[in-house]
Amino acid sequence: MISRYSAVSGGEGEAPKLPYSIDSEGKVIWDFIVENKPDDKPELELATWVTENEDGDVTTHTAHISESAHFQKDEHGKWVIGSDGLPVIDQASLQAEKDRVLDGFKVDGKRTFQECTDSTYHYEVNCLEYRPGNGIPVTGGMYVPAYTELNLGDKEARAMVKAADLGTNIELLYQHERYFRTSGQKGKRLSSVDLNRIYQNMTVWLWNNLDYRYEIGKDDELGFERFTQFLNCYTRDQAQGGTSCPIDLKAELARLNMVYDDTAGSYTGQMNPSYPLNYMEKPLTRLMLGRSFWDYDVKVDIRPFLVSLRVIPVGRH
Repeated sequence: MISRYSAVSGGEGEAPKLPYSIDSEGKVIWDFIVENKPDDKPELELATWVTENEDGDVTTHTAHISESAHFQKDEHGKWVIGSDGLPVIDQASLQAEKDRVLDGFKVDGKRTFQECTDSTYHYEVNCLEYRPGNGIPVTGGMYVPAYTELNLGDKEARAMVKAADLGTNIELLYQHERYFRTSGQKGKRLSSVDLNRIYQNMTVWLWNNLDYRYEIGKDDELGFERFTQFLNCYTRDQAQGGTSCPIDLKAELARLNMVYDDTAGSYTGQMNPSYPLNYMEKPLTRLMLGRSFWDYDVKVDIRPFLVSLRVIPVGRH
């Protein structure tokens, strides 16, 4: 798919321009911020192009390719499944579709967009980008998942336990928030689907005052060791539970200004609520802020919430 920000008017007598610029250090500078015009914030959109046939009918095409349309099929019309358990892709057919999309944006015989070159960097704009899915093929124009009916046996039960792995889930949310706090330099961004799934799951486990414990020597299928380590980092080790806050995690939380270190004086160990807060970028902070309502060991710096009060004189109206 090709994502882009549409060009905007460059002013009277000037050619259209992108709604942002990039400085020598690679930092994006948004026009709507520089000009203090929040209503002009651009929307990220799926690129489109139009074609017109001989009858003058106009068709709008979207720069989106579904791999499922290029799965190889056998003589019975069934998908050919490879040794990895996934459908085999007809690479020639897929490449032809890529060429069709890229050719749709030609200007003076030259392509405007190219394929993205870094397959490990996702959510890139202005190039044909591959976004990995969740491994579940989809079918039809509504992209309905082609789920496989599973028996609830031992392997399936273990998979369900893995989905509820608290240690892995809290680590994923932390790395997602780390990605945004470092402008993509560290951490790993989750897809919106995985983010919402994990976030909603973790609200059940965190928005309470339950005491969690990790016991050495026992099977830790739910990841209580890592989970309780995070709880201790947000409670100055008062959560206990058989673990303590690791030194490296404590230092990184402080460096990211998520939890204050020893230089914060009376605010040492308190969490920064990062107000105003967007859980899509800072899910771990939002979860721990919610837990502080029940768990008083999670201390929150309330200074960002305080506002100056104006004394309004009482009079007759």
